[in-house]
Amino acid sequence: MELLDHHLAKARADGILYPPELYNIMRSLYATRMAIQYVGKEKCPRLSSLLAGLQHEPGLEKELRKTISEEGDLRDDASPALKNIRRQINTSRNRIREYLQDFIRSGNNQKLLQDAIVTERDGRYVVPVRQEYRYEVRGIIHDESASGATVFIEPLAVVEHNNRIRSLQMEEKREI
Repeated sequence: MELLDHHLAKARADGILYPPELYNIMRSLYATRMAIQYVGKEKCPRLSSLLAGLQHEPGLEKELRKTISEEGDLRDDASPALKNIRRQINTSRNRIREYLQDFIRSGNNQKLLQDAIVTERDGRYVVPVRQEYRYEVRGIIHDESASGATVFIEPLAVVEHNNRIRSLQMEEKREI
């Protein structure tokens, strides 16, 4: 209950509550509702007296369930703007993956690659390129393997798409 009191005090002081905090409040409201229902059904006098001071806010619990997932994340449809931002992020990610998959499958590029995979480094989509071919792939080097045999390059063709994703993620953060 102390954690819940902390979250409520923060909210009262015009503080911002983030999804994990809202999730904790939602779970507390659910637990309160279940305890009240159980005591009501089972007629437990000792529990009943302990729970007498608890109040359940069904409207608040319902609103939180609309916006917070069972994993404690803000749902995509919590607001129209958030839904749109996340849709754009997914679209951009899919475009990058498609381009990089084509890049990997290209016969000219296969010898350059350490592995035929798309991976991420620092939130950017990259391909693993053999060290000796690092200058054959035009792009930004984001990392290298511990052995130094592989460099992770973001091809220039996807830089703008990765930048778009980063901008959308910042917009998403502001919306949340």
